[in-house]
Amino acid sequence: MKNKTVIRKKIESGGFTSIHNSIIKDKRLSPNGFRLLVSILSDSDDKFNLSQTLYCKRLGIEKTTFFNAINNLEDCGYLKK
Repeated sequence: MKNKTVIRKKIESGGFTSIHNSIIKDKRLSPNGFRLLVSILSDSDDKFNLSQTLYCKRLGIEKTTFFNAINNLEDCGYLKK
């Protein structure tokens, strides 16, 4: 491909989350369900707490949007209540 410009972010160590391709390609996930799932997966397993307040603030979403995303993740089998 000609005239292709690639802009790369400075290489950092750590602070990355790997996501399986099946999640990326799952068409059942709503955009907010996907964003919430990625955010959940990026958190430490040791201190995990599914806090509505935390995720609403982190993602800039309303409470209703958060619960719709939770329901989407549950319907798709990524989350169990």
